[in-house]
Amino acid sequence: GDSPRSIHWRTSARMNSLLVREFHQHRDRDLLIVLDLWQPTRDLPTADPDLIERAVSFVATMCVRQCRQARDSGLWLAVHGWQTVRWTGTAGLDVIDVLLELLALVESTPDQLPSELVRDWPSQAPDAMRHVLVTTRTRPEAESQLSSIGAAVEGTGHNEPFHVVTADAASLG
Repeated sequence: GDSPRSIHWRTSARMNSLLVREFHQHRDRDLLIVLDLWQPTRDLPTADPDLIERAVSFVATMCVRQCRQARDSGLWLAVHGWQTVRWTGTAGLDVIDVLLELLALVESTPDQLPSELVRDWPSQAPDAMRHVLVTTRTRPEAESQLSSIGAAVEGTGHNEPFHVVTADAASLG
C-alpha cells in the first residue's frame, strides 16, 4: 500500500526485497532562547518589575520543558540583563537545576540589546533550530531592535527568524 516513490531502490536491490523509506518527524529540535530583560531606569513610572518576573518565569518553563521532552537536543540560553549570561549544552534532566539557578540570579538593564547576543551566537548551531526572543519590550520595540542588529523576525522569510514573545500580561497572563 506504500507509494512507489517511497521505495528505496538501492537497498531493495541489495536485499532482493522491496523496502520503503521510513520517515519520522524530528521533535527534538534544538532551541535558542534569548531573554531580553530591558527595563527603563527604576525611577521612571514605566518601570514594571512584573514584566521581568513574567519573562524569567516563562523562559524557565521553556527550559524545563525542553530538558524533559526533547532530551539530547541542543539548548542555547542567552540573557541580556545587568550582566550578559550565556549557557549552552545538551537538554536533559541533569541541567534543569543549573538553568533555574542561572535564571534566579538575573537582573534587568536599561541598555539596548547587544547585536552579538542575537546575530553572532551561536555559530555552531544547526539551521533547523528554533529561535525565540522573550522580551520585556513591546513587540514593535523588540522587532525594531532585531531588525536594527540584522536579525530576522518570524514571518519575514529569512533563514533563522526569531519568534518574539513579549512579557506583557496580555501575552503571558
